[in-house]
Amino acid sequence: MTPLILSSCRQHRPEGDGTPRQDFVLLARALGGEFTVPPSARGLPEKLGLDLHQARAAAIRPEIGAIVALSEKVGVPLGWQKPSGRLVLVAHHLSSPKKALAQRLTRWLDRFDAIVVLCREQQRYLIAEAGLPAERVHFLHDSVDTRYFTPDPSVPIEPNLVLAVGRERRDYATLGRAMKSLAGCKAVVVADSPWARRVASGESQPGITVRRGISFSELRQLYRQAAVVVVPLEPGVRYAAGVNALLEALSVGKPTVVTRTPGIEDYLACVTEVVPPSDPDALAEAIQRALLAPTDPIKIRAQIEHLGSLETYVGALKALVQP
Repeated sequence: MTPLILSSCRQHRPEGDGTPRQDFVLLARALGGEFTVPPSARGLPEKLGLDLHQARAAAIRPEIGAIVALSEKVGVPLGWQKPSGRLVLVAHHLSSPKKALAQRLTRWLDRFDAIVVLCREQQRYLIAEAGLPAERVHFLHDSVDTRYFTPDPSVPIEPNLVLAVGRERRDYATLGRAMKSLAGCKAVVVADSPWARRVASGESQPGITVRRGISFSELRQLYRQAAVVVVPLEPGVRYAAGVNALLEALSVGKPTVVTRTPGIEDYLACVTEVVPPSDPDALAEAIQRALLAPTDPIKIRAQIEHLGSLETYVGALKALVQP
């Protein structure tokens, strides 16, 4: 029986093309299965943020022994249908008001044999609030391609470059205010995200240079050049917003400054500085300390090389698909 992986990424990049490896490709290979990528959505599915096409196509294939949905976009419509075989969902933000309402009205999550979440705050929500059995809810650390995001001693570090990456629930307004008290420093924000539907708070303001549409190799070069990577987050975020940028920065061996939120709590053990939300003074002080502290890129990277690697993540997910 063939396992089927339903990707949340619309682009399948050929391996060896100078970009990070993709989790759905590695998982399909590990399971001896296949994967699909979502088509471009238009009309109501696009407005709702749902991938109806992939879900419908997967549900009508009786030869599929297991289906792994790698996001709620395809997981929600899949849960409304009755496909054969084992169903596994990798979810990111199930506590959002819309998804929580959908669960109360339709109990769509009950259809899945295993639900993987990327922070314990989401695990607590599913068990305590959504009423799912604890044995069906599994926490796994998120991952990045640690073979791609690596330190490079040949790249000179810009001693006053503060880098921030991403848009999802970012608080760049607070970063901008913090930068005003850091004389001689410059902040670069890479304001791209395949997930965020709205502009991050304060991403366009004096004191911040915004970059968009850069390649993976350009992003990796920026990480390597940066003196410090900052992940400023909005208060109270209950899911792991910011985790990819954090893991990429750590994989490159960079000092990191991160806002404490419930969703990022499981990843803070390797962080250089942790700050409260919406506090520009605390953020500025933390950045200053990180800039002045001696750092060892290899030691920073070693803390997450196993925990946050694609290989570890894919192996753990494979064990849930084939228990």
